[in-house]
Amino acid sequence: PYNHEFEPHKAVRCRFRDAGHTLGSAIIEIWVSEYGLATKLVFSGDLGQSGRTIVREPAAIDEADILVIASTYGNRQHTSLAATEDKMIELIEQTLFERSGNVIMPAFAVGHTQEVIYHLQRLTREGRLQPAEIFVDSPMATDAMHITRKFIDLFDDQRKHLAGRLAWDKGWPHLHFTESIEESKTLNQIRSGAIIISASGMASGGRVLHHLKTLLPNPRNSVVFAGFQAPGTRGDALVNGVRIPANVNVHSG
Repeated sequence: PYNHEFEPHKAVRCRFRDAGHTLGSAIIEIWVSEYGLATKLVFSGDLGQSGRTIVREPAAIDEADILVIASTYGNRQHTSLAATEDKMIELIEQTLFERSGNVIMPAFAVGHTQEVIYHLQRLTREGRLQPAEIFVDSPMATDAMHITRKFIDLFDDQRKHLAGRLAWDKGWPHLHFTESIEESKTLNQIRSGAIIISASGMASGGRVLHHLKTLLPNPRNSVVFAGFQAPGTRGDALVNGVRIPANVNVHSG
């Protein structure tokens, strides 16, 4: 659990703190005593953004002698949540209801997919987004959805109530989960009105590849990347327009 110290060795104390990145992500504080001197090490992978949905804010660490931390977004400013939502609404409305196409959203199975579903459902409930059929096409993402639903107590306090009202499982009529490869391929036969959320988030593998191959050439459809695209990945190439026709609609959040 978070915020409880333990001693894996008589000269070492450790404590996990909430990293606010995905459900269960942690920063670890380590105090090492050697030759009468104490040294504090702090290690973390990615840290969550302030004000994100679902997960709590990252814990504040007051001090460290040695700090090791991931720096995926260390050299850039994030777009505000409000601006990101407005852009997503515009892209979805244009694609589904003006061009009668489909939206393909490559998304990481754990954490990212759950946040996307949260936003889509909330925006629909608020009347800011017209109802659309949402398909989660990733077995790992489906499993992660059910696990997330079981641990609402780890959500941000301000969002527990809303999260309890949202359908993270098969209780919402517009949310569908595909399991088999055959079901996944059938999604490509939908002519319009669908949001297909599929892994992997950088389009480096997974079921999203056959959706891109089938649906991307049609100018009525759009691909929306909402997550980080590492240099050299297929997602990065698509976002930067490498080797794709000019009429293909690719967007990044």
